[in-house]
Amino acid sequence: MGDLTHRPDHAPPGPIPHGPASIPGPNPWSSTDAQVCRSIFAIGLTLILGTAACQNLAAGSPTAAPATGTPAPAASATAVPLAAAPHPAGAPTRPSTPGSAPTVALSSGTVGETLTTSLWSLTLDRVEWPGKVIDWATPSAGKYEAKGTLLLAVIMVRDKSPSNSSLTLRSFQINSDNGDSWDPLLCCEPFLTARGDRALLPATGFRAGDTQRMTVIFDVSPGARDLALVFTEDKGHFWKLPNPPAP
Repeated sequence: MGDLTHRPDHAPPGPIPHGPASIPGPNPWSSTDAQVCRSIFAIGLTLILGTAACQNLAAGSPTAAPATGTPAPAASATAVPLAAAPHPAGAPTRPSTPGSAPTVALSSGTVGETLTTSLWSLTLDRVEWPGKVIDWATPSAGKYEAKGTLLLAVIMVRDKSPSNSSLTLRSFQINSDNGDSWDPLLCCEPFLTARGDRALLPATGFRAGDTQRMTVIFDVSPGARDLALVFTEDKGHFWKLPNPPAP
């Protein structure tokens, strides 16, 4: 049996010391304190960013949008409508509703010009002012004496219609700017025949496609001015006439 003598190196452990040096003190950065610090930091950062955003808005600068894969389109300029051009006075008016007829412009001319209608083509060849008297010798002597001043309108007339047509004493008229008007005279056919012109009769017939020179005679007031020869078969067609020569 071995030696049972108690030796110091096998002594039972002594009691665990409880002095202040053996127990560690509290951790100054515990988890709770760290959370509090992070919260304070987040609040401060939020205040700083919010202040910067308010300053940008107050200065009129838009806050930059977060970057995305597609760039934002540029702002387009607002189109300014142009003012409508005024409609020129006297211009034809377009129909306001489908199927309505447009306003027809007057067809006017002067000596030597041609006016065309759907059935007729008429050229005012010349205007004569023979005075107060027309006379002729054949087939028998005769004359016409005007109450005012004689006016002869020499017109080339072409019938454009597909069939025979006719003109009458009411197909022409002389008008003045002051409202006076004169109808053709039924006279002087021998005088016109002798010079190769056709007289305007109550019913003057034309064959389709025919062209003839016709003289229309008027007795207008002395001193009449600003006259127009009107073709009454188609409203709105007229020639402006030269004033008569001074007496």
